[in-house]
Amino acid sequence: GAEEAGGAEGTTGARVAVTVAYVGEVADGEAPFLPEEERLLDSVAGVVAAHVGRERSIDRLRASTERLETILEHTTNLVFMKDLDGRYLLVNDAFAEFVGREKDAIVGETVTAVHADPVAEWVTAHDREAVAAGEPTRFEEHVIVDGERRTFVTVRVPRFDADGEPYAVYGIATDITTQQRAADERATLLDRMTDGFMAVDADDTITYINDHGAEMIGRDPAALTDADLREAFDEGADAFLAAYDRAIEQGEAETAEVYYAPADAWYEARVYPDASGTSVYFRDVSDRVRDRRRLEQFEHIVETVHDGVLVVDAGGAIRFVNQYVVDRLDRDREALVGSDVSSLLRPADRGRIRETIDRLAVGEEEDGAILELTVDAADGPLPVEIRKTPLYHDGEFWGVVAVVRDV
Repeated sequence: GAEEAGGAEGTTGARVAVTVAYVGEVADGEAPFLPEEERLLDSVAGVVAAHVGRERSIDRLRASTERLETILEHTTNLVFMKDLDGRYLLVNDAFAEFVGREKDAIVGETVTAVHADPVAEWVTAHDREAVAAGEPTRFEEHVIVDGERRTFVTVRVPRFDADGEPYAVYGIATDITTQQRAADERATLLDRMTDGFMAVDADDTITYINDHGAEMIGRDPAALTDADLREAFDEGADAFLAAYDRAIEQGEAETAEVYYAPADAWYEARVYPDASGTSVYFRDVSDRVRDRRRLEQFEHIVETVHDGVLVVDAGGAIRFVNQYVVDRLDRDREALVGSDVSSLLRPADRGRIRETIDRLAVGEEEDGAILELTVDAADGPLPVEIRKTPLYHDGEFWGVVAVVRDV
């Protein structure tokens, strides 16, 4: 017969079984072993199983250690471990190459022996800060190497014994100099933009605003960075926030012209959402809005006066007519705009209007001079008095504004 006499677990939880077999004849109703023999065999089996389990655990630990060492020696990150006195317990090849020493010359040495001040001072301070925090802690650190400022992001992790007492700190430092330089160049470019620029993450937190943008809206960039977008613009920015929400909801770019009361200014905001966050570009369009409003007011006045108003370019083409002209001629505005102004006159006067435009172009006709002509109105010939004013664009003659009065 055979009996499973005992077993033991390795460090990974795998159970080792030991079987004890009795070879020989056993009388009916009798057990192969006496009770005391069974207890002895159980003990022996337990010892054998524990030994085998330890051997397997050691093999697994050795393989795991070899894999870890391979990773450490092939990573470009700087890896280190120190005790609480700042004495190095472990470093990888990348760390040794960075400080310019052999690994054996570093292990066992203190921070002050490996690094000169001020590096040794802040390295020690950061180690202590990580241990005091009792959890992984991230640091951005700067070191001058061959005259070049290098930037590292270092994560320090404290180690604790079975009683919960810290006994060491290990860290991994990643060189982000290239990425940091690219980020700085990107920030410089954004600050040189004539537009304002603001970056907002998926949680509506402002992660960046360029200096020009902050200046445009009269805010401090430091006060806006890391602020909640809705809290930062909780006053007088409803139209902007509505455009922002539409862009996020639809997943498409949105453009809005908004008035921001705290700055007493109008802005054109362009909102571009993506998976990582939202980019907002904005420019001050206050002058454009004011000009447009003045133009709208002017157009309203022009449309309601009881005189005809026409704008004619240098070639004689009509570019604008007010409602009075439309009504008196009984013609569609669309048909009038683009047609030759001479087509509105009786044949005998068509040459005179062309001559007048040419004289205005070379400055031989006085501004405001009056010209009397006859227009072919809807109800027959209409004698009119035309007061004309030249228009210029960038110093060049562009056309004429003509005010027409029924005489």
